[in-house]
Amino acid sequence: LLANALDFAPRGSDVEIGVYDDGQDVRLVLRDRGPGVPDYALARLGERYFSLPRPVNGYEVRGSGLGLAIAKQVAELHGGGLQFENAQPGLRVTLRLPAAR
Repeated sequence: LLANALDFAPRGSDVEIGVYDDGQDVRLVLRDRGPGVPDYALARLGERYFSLPRPVNGYEVRGSGLGLAIAKQVAELHGGGLQFENAQPGLRVTLRLPAAR
């Protein structure tokens, strides 16, 4: 998740990272300041083999489409989830896992 945020964040910008515990869930929230995700693609993030072009050294390249899918699957296998939302600017990703008590 952090690697994706760094890939889409404009050079010199910040990536925000927060960790929150409400007693039931622990949430890791990452937000980049990149272009965000087109509306048509937002619901497809985390789908196997779906990827969007990312800027790399002045070129747009696509990933394998497996990183977010694996993160989503792992979160769900542990009783949590992965949520994506445009943050204007950027994308906010929330990884939610049950709090261990």
